[in-house]
Amino acid sequence: MGDPIRGVSTRISKFGLTAVCLVMLAACGGHSSGPTPVPPGPPSLTCPAPVQAISHNGSAPTVTYDTPVGQGGEAPVNTTCTPASGGTFALGTTMVTCTATDALGQSTSCTFGVSVSPVPRLVGTKFVAFGDSLTAGTISSAPTLLMIDEPGSYPSQLLPMLSARYTDQTITMVNEGFPGHFAKDDLGRFSSVLSEDQPDIVLLMHGANDLLNLQEAGISDALQAIDSMVRQAKGRGIHVLLATLPPQNPAGSRGRGAAALPEFNAGIAHTAELDAVPLVDLYGQMGTFEGYIGVDGLHPTQVGYAKIADLFLNAIKRTLEVPPPAAPSLAAPQSTRVESHPGATARAR
Repeated sequence: MGDPIRGVSTRISKFGLTAVCLVMLAACGGHSSGPTPVPPGPPSLTCPAPVQAISHNGSAPTVTYDTPVGQGGEAPVNTTCTPASGGTFALGTTMVTCTATDALGQSTSCTFGVSVSPVPRLVGTKFVAFGDSLTAGTISSAPTLLMIDEPGSYPSQLLPMLSARYTDQTITMVNEGFPGHFAKDDLGRFSSVLSEDQPDIVLLMHGANDLLNLQEAGISDALQAIDSMVRQAKGRGIHVLLATLPPQNPAGSRGRGAAALPEFNAGIAHTAELDAVPLVDLYGQMGTFEGYIGVDGLHPTQVGYAKIADLFLNAIKRTLEVPPPAAPSLAAPQSTRVESHPGATARAR
């Protein structure tokens, strides 16, 4: 048998331990607790890419953009942007600031730019295209058969291109191409056209008949006449774009001036430089007669006239547009500010 005194003592010790545990549990509310939760960091926010808008006739356009959505943080997260989407924006670049704020008052901001540009404008709106059959729109459907395709001429193809780009202006185009005329004999007609049509801009391409009929012997007189035309127009305050003649096929029935083209077109380029007018280098930029010149070796195909119109358009855009107002460059979208609730851990993008 065991010691009765020792057994009683053991039981009392167990009861005492149980009582102590009961008292401790009561003091702790009757249950144990876990670690204190850490509040989330602030939300993250990524702004949209820079927005481009167009101003018509100087008016401020209405601009709509996608408001960015904040990620993370303590829900709910609310995002506001200033200036707001759907408002009007002035010419130039306006910086938009977007801020995402969560339920704990933590916030993150980012910025992006709204750039408003005016519709391109020209220094003038009334065009005159002056020259010979290459301006009139003559095509050669057979080696000895010529016909005028006025709707397919380069001035007729150029007009809708100009109207589509310069939508705030009314562009007009007068085709003063006259088949069979020599440049050396056309100075009087040119003067009359300037007086009657009153153009702002002259597109001048001439001399094909001088080379066709006189070859190298016709170069000097043609260049002198063209130089006089340029000077006369400039003297009246008219803008001039001077073009070289397009390539020719010497094997065609009317390609007899092909050998004189390099010297003549070099003279045209020199005239443009001396008279300080833009050069439209059709000869250099077309590069070949293949596909561009018809069976007679002289007159362009429909594709050729379209190419000429496109090259004139590029020169017009480059030299005759009114410079737009300068606008500051746009920075890439980025987060710019993070504000954390006291005691919370911030995380920024």
